[in-house]
Amino acid sequence: MKIQVFSQYYNLAQAGRVKPLACPLHKDDPDIIYPLIHQEENDRIVLQCLSCGSKISAGQHLYEQILKEIENA
Repeated sequence: MKIQVFSQYYNLAQAGRVKPLACPLHKDDPDIIYPLIHQEENDRIVLQCLSCGSKISAGQHLYEQILKEIENA
C-alpha cells in the first residue's frame, strides 16, 4: 500500500470528485460526514477521525476500492 494513493483520493474528495472517507463510528447522523485523515504509523496506513480521534487501520480491500474510485474519477 502506498500512502500517496490515500493522498490522491483525499485531494479528489476535497475537489468533490469522489465521496470522502467517513468515520464508521458516526452512523447516528447520516447527514453529516465525519472525515478521516490518513497517516503512516509503524509502517501501516491509519485513518483517523477528525471529530472523535478514533483510528482505523486501512486494509487491502479498502485500498483496492480507493484505486478503483481514483481510476473512475
